[in-house]
Amino acid sequence: MVFIDLRGFTETAEPEDVVQVLREYHTEMGRLVVAHAGALERFTRHGGMIFFDDRVSVPNPPERALSMVFDMRDHLGQLTSKWRKRNYDLDFAVGIAHGYPTVIGTVTNLAARLCEEAKPGQILVSRRVFAAVEHVVEAEPIGDLTFKGFLGPVPVFNARSRKGDR
Repeated sequence: MVFIDLRGFTETAEPEDVVQVLREYHTEMGRLVVAHAGALERFTRHGGMIFFDDRVSVPNPPERALSMVFDMRDHLGQLTSKWRKRNYDLDFAVGIAHGYPTVIGTVTNLAARLCEEAKPGQILVSRRVFAAVEHVVEAEPIGDLTFKGFLGPVPVFNARSRKGDR
């Protein structure tokens, strides 16, 4: 389960400008979801909810999810430079959890909480995601975080890059 969120929108932006930026964002992110065999549950105004291995079986769902969000981050770099010329300082944040997702439930809630907690540019993942991708991803522990709806602290990792990238 992947949650993405475009950060930095100002409520003082003209509606036409917001619609144009969101159209560009949704088009590019949607293209990448399809390219990585994800299943887009929905786009919200500036966010999105994406499943892997839900409707279509794919090998290594956590690796595919991380590959997709790294590509999203790379492509957003190109878009954000264009948006900055229009005086929008936007970035995005991601939360990823792994398990048996349903529209409601622990995995969905954890991915959403990780996305809410992520700072601009961060890709926060659960321990289960990290364990599945540690051989291909550079990540650092953030520590144990406490989230609403969870009984105890949750170990969280910041996925920085693919191993070998840099």
